[in-house]
Amino acid sequence: MTHARYRIVLQLDRADALEDQAQAFRKARKFDEALEPAKASLDIRERLLPMLRLRAECFRDRLVPELARRHIHLRHWEALSDAQRREAAEYFDAQISAALTPLVILPTQPFPFFSNLSISLAFALHDDRTGESVDARVKVPAELPQWVPLAADVPPGHRVFVRLHEVIRENAHKLYPGMRLTAAGRQFVERYRRFRAGLDSAMRRQFERNFQGRGAPRRRRKETV
Repeated sequence: MTHARYRIVLQLDRADALEDQAQAFRKARKFDEALEPAKASLDIRERLLPMLRLRAECFRDRLVPELARRHIHLRHWEALSDAQRREAAEYFDAQISAALTPLVILPTQPFPFFSNLSISLAFALHDDRTGESVDARVKVPAELPQWVPLAADVPPGHRVFVRLHEVIRENAHKLYPGMRLTAAGRQFVERYRRFRAGLDSAMRRQFERNFQGRGAPRRRRKETV
């Protein structure tokens, strides 16, 4: 074998080896890329949970007591008197019900769209006559005041408010006559831009890469209420 032919054989062997390495690299990269979104989601969750807890603690332990000292009371439904609950139910019938669009989520239909910065209530609907159960969703209208003022059993100079979504939750059975509602949950959708400031630059780049081409990413948080 001449030196020229020997060099050609070596070059071909080296090219084959490089191609094998390139294929192995591409396979490994695809595997890593498949893992990246899941890992990034877990990392972001770990960053967000302390932020959400801090916000909730600030509202519960500082804002609510400070407002109460100024005779402005933010109450949960469970803390309302019977007269206040009746007033809230009447307010629901007169001011809220017409603004709601109750939905039933069926397995054969597309999942409903959750708009940006929206709050929805999710329920399990049970028909005791047929034994069938389906899921339901009611969006809390952003156009309505999110705190409902109450006047019943309120001393002079004081003000009492209850959350709009709690009034809807406690009166949602009126939207689905003949059905029994259970497993009420609250879902909140928030675009990435609202909480990106709490992530460092590396985390923001990772998150943006994962959602590139998918439109504006959003997160959905579900809470039992």
